[in-house]
Amino acid sequence: MKEVASDQDRQLRELATAVEVGKARAHAAELTAMKGFTYEETVQHGLAAIASVREDTAEAIGRTTGLSGTQNGDLQVTINPQETGGRKVRFVLECKDRRLSMPKTREELGKAIDNHAARAAIAVFSRADYAPNPLPFSWSGNQAVLVYDKNEPDGNALKLAYAWARWVCLRDLTADGSAFDVGRIEAALTRARQALAREQSARSCFTMATKKINEGASHLTALVDEVHAALEELAEELNNKG
Repeated sequence: MKEVASDQDRQLRELATAVEVGKARAHAAELTAMKGFTYEETVQHGLAAIASVREDTAEAIGRTTGLSGTQNGDLQVTINPQETGGRKVRFVLECKDRRLSMPKTREELGKAIDNHAARAAIAVFSRADYAPNPLPFSWSGNQAVLVYDKNEPDGNALKLAYAWARWVCLRDLTADGSAFDVGRIEAALTRARQALAREQSARSCFTMATKKINEGASHLTALVDEVHAALEELAEELNNKG
């Protein structure tokens, strides 16, 4: 009985150790990559990676005074001039690490567009509950709202917003948009937006499940200690009987 008790104790402690190792790895992963950056720098980092593929130029403009004499607009993407006939065609982004209403969001995006002669603008929010729209990405006219979580930045979300802004800029280069099949592009954007919403919903479920697992791990550690104490007591009693 003492051998069985000892073996059970060992197995329980190994299980608890495995759980703690998993938690430590998750914590280490959380501290890599974007940690230590401001939210604007996090967005810029992701933006630059996408821009480089198309030979666009992504830059920070938050401290640059624009045409309106203000500093509205945090980031700017200038599209590859080979695709614009040499014209300077750009879109801007406003990075928001705070809650904002939809009217205020649209107002700030409008100012950023005017300030930098941009053709489109995206408000990028660091958390879903800060955004004025429950969808991870949505647009109206030449303005869009994106949720790009600062703790778990989703590259697909940023790629979709980038593709939409680029499309708006290039579409507007021709008066009738004859260079594009507008219907097919709009349909593809809609499908991508719906897929993104499903992806982020699944992410939320996974995050919630992970939280529950961590809670369970904490309870497990307490139970391991409780079982260990009970087994020690049992072993002591058995020794006394002997």
